[in-house]
Amino acid sequence: MGLSEDKVRIEARSLPKRIQEGDEALIERAGLSERMERPPEEFMKQFVSREIIFPRASVIPRTVQGTYHPEYQGLTWLEFLRRGKRMDLNLRLLAENPWYYLSVEPKVPTMYYVAWGERIFIGDDGNHRTAIARAFFAALGTPEAPLTQVHLVRYELAQPMLDVFGKLRDLSRCAGRPVMLTPMREMRERTDAVGERDAVANFYAVRVLVENGCGERLVIDEDSLPLIRRGIGLLSELTGLPRWKRLLRRIRMRAESEVERRLLRVFGY
Repeated sequence: MGLSEDKVRIEARSLPKRIQEGDEALIERAGLSERMERPPEEFMKQFVSREIIFPRASVIPRTVQGTYHPEYQGLTWLEFLRRGKRMDLNLRLLAENPWYYLSVEPKVPTMYYVAWGERIFIGDDGNHRTAIARAFFAALGTPEAPLTQVHLVRYELAQPMLDVFGKLRDLSRCAGRPVMLTPMREMRERTDAVGERDAVANFYAVRVLVENGCGERLVIDEDSLPLIRRGIGLLSELTGLPRWKRLLRRIRMRAESEVERRLLRVFGY
């Protein structure tokens, strides 16, 4: 970063006082008034189509949006810096060895991050150090500086399948009979991530099982999505009509494929 040793040590030692006094310039530069958000629910992992594991990643603390730690979710970064468990200890360690945060050596203990698309969250370990780095880098005048040699898992969603699942879940609330939707995920392939040192990519097939209590079921995969969308259009027109109109409408509305007809049957039409 081209920083002098004196500047690094001075900023590291003065940081606790600036945090406690609420230094406005620091708060704004580091985004310390932003809240630590909650990550997507674990249920969403069922819709992950690609998972890339980076054991030697770089993460910019200023861009981290939240944490998996339930006790810290909802706090601002400033609140966490002021009253987080073991924060005093970690700030003392910063004053003793500020180069830990600037080093390109692997972080020990390992710092873990999870990225959902472009949204990054702190995983199993690294909450205190991420918050400190966020403030420390801003104090040094380099708020966009990265922490290097950290562990990052990046999730990419099968968004079209997730969208279809959401629409079917909404329609199931007023279906002709009880309908259950179950997302399913199966690993297809594991490869080295192209252009990334030591990174591994896992690829998954994402499907959704739609079934009712009468033994009728349909498995939705990527190839059937266009037909399922047509079926959703038919279901949307039927929903909310009086029963006799449903019957009449069902006769007139001819589904063009077996997939559409099966979807209608599962929903009780």
